Amino acid sequence: MKKILSKIFTRTVITLTLVGLQFFIIALQLTRLGTYYAQISIILSLFSFIVVCVLICKNMNPASKMAWIVPILMFPMFGGVFYLLYGRAYYSKEFKIRYAKAEYAVRNALGKENSAYCKLKKENEEIANHSYYMEKVSRTPIFTNTKAEYYGMGEEFFESLICQLKKAERFIFIEFFIIEEGHMWNSVLDILKQKVDDGVEVRPLYDDVGCIDRMSYKYNVSLNEMGIKTLVFNRVFPVFSTLFNYRDHRKIVVIDGKVGLTGGINLADEYINKAKDKPYWKDAAVMIEGEAVWSLTAMFLQMWNSTKHTENTYKKYKYNFEQEIYNDGYIQPYKDEPLDKELVGEYVYMNIINNAKKYVYFYTPYLIIDYELRTALVMAAKRGVDVRLVLPGVPDKKLVYALTQSYYPDLISNGVKIYQYKKGFIHSKCCLSDDEVATVGTINLDYRSLYHHFENGIYFYKSSVCSQLKEDMEKTFEESEFITMEWCKDKVLRYRLFWPILKLLSPMV
Repeated sequence: MKKILSKIFTRTVITLTLVGLQFFIIALQLTRLGTYYAQISIILSLFSFIVVCVLICKNMNPASKMAWIVPILMFPMFGGVFYLLYGRAYYSKEFKIRYAKAEYAVRNALGKENSAYCKLKKENEEIANHSYYMEKVSRTPIFTNTKAEYYGMGEEFFESLICQLKKAERFIFIEFFIIEEGHMWNSVLDILKQKVDDGVEVRPLYDDVGCIDRMSYKYNVSLNEMGIKTLVFNRVFPVFSTLFNYRDHRKIVVIDGKVGLTGGINLADEYINKAKDKPYWKDAAVMIEGEAVWSLTAMFLQMWNSTKHTENTYKKYKYNFEQEIYNDGYIQPYKDEPLDKELVGEYVYMNIINNAKKYVYFYTPYLIIDYELRTALVMAAKRGVDVRLVLPGVPDKKLVYALTQSYYPDLISNGVKIYQYKKGFIHSKCCLSDDEVATVGTINLDYRSLYHHFENGIYFYKSSVCSQLKEDMEKTFEESEFITMEWCKDKVLRYRLFWPILKLLSPMV
């Protein structure tokens, strides 16, 4: 009984119930207006028509347009209002001001690392042009004096994280979508408390939507009382809000400006296979040491100062590497954000796909892609590139799993190879091409990651990460089921009558 009640009275259920109640009250009030109901209905329907016209003229992905236009036309009385509340990228004036200040500070702090770019330009102009794009829109330069290590499982990442945290002497920055009390987070927290006592500056930042069912509303207060300076991004309130869509999906750890970690792994027990109620979980991350850590530091400080503006000097947290001590190819952290209308995450993936000559492999937990990304994958396969996607064999969200599988027949019939991880759920977000180019980060092949979230990744060229990732991928192919059209006919095509609805709504899933 206690377990049932705990599931009922979660923050998610309470929040959605209160929001639904608000819709119900508004609808009830409208129906009670009697003689004015017809006039109000006409006004709201006219408003919905205007919203549709605006959407048609708007510079946005066509699939996203259709996902809103059809429901609005089906329910003209409330469709326009619903889009006004949930469809726009709205941020408060205060947030925009803080973000603009933080963006300006990042641009000044990062500057340009022309030496690595100029060297790359002479070596491979095509890769250099791609690097230039990332630096221009993401404001994060490319570096050489950096080494990297890839982790193909959460347990490996966790072991390294604990080891590095214990070495911290000046500061620890932590930014995650999900933090949940359990073995993983409690182990980290024990170290953080000790480091605070030792005089180390410790700052966690977590997303409230990601943690809504995983920790108490005022958990940040208890952390602050321990001396751990904690902020919550995008605090959830049970009212009409567009901010449910815009989440800080990044995963960043920076230690003393010398070491940085990122990837798909959150600080919760399922990511290290310690959660009894979750399937076997495979995830990926990387650790970098050297000059490129400065970009991860600046990313964290930008998000921190956007959440709560401070007067911290960015360069105070930059570690100065006086000489070249690492030689591990080219490494470029990058970020994506919904404010600039630049689809950095998608463009990075598409550039890798379009320039692949032999192969391009992906790990992704979800496959909900737009026409452009689908075309890039298909055209690569048709020109003879070995295109492979590894997806979960066990779902974490059944509706999203069904939507993901709806893309299988089209991709397979056009030469793309699909694999499902037989051992369980794969949460990794990685791409590898031609033994030379790789990315590891937080960006899924789905609309939320590509369009709505704050995300980050690291781009590698001629780095040891490429060979490490390839070894992991080849092993994972052997542990996965190769999906054929016959498999689709048996498992997927029977549900194709529901695909139009699922795909229509996919930009909002």
